Amino acid sequence: RVGIVENNQYLEKAVRIYSNTYTNPQMYRCKITLYVYNKDGVIESRLEKPIDIRCELKKNAVL
Repeated sequence: RVGIVENNQYLEKAVRIYSNTYTNPQMYRCKITLYVYNKDGVIESRLEKPIDIRCELKKNAVL
């Protein structure tokens, strides 16, 4: 969940995805789902958008 916006507003959120023993550092195809609510709080529509997310190696902490 990223947040809630009203009419004529937008919201951006930067995220980092790191690989682990089950995932390789590469590009992954994902779907972002947006729910549009009406003024009564009822879901009015649902939008899905495919995006590419880069999964990267996590760098070791430097002491």
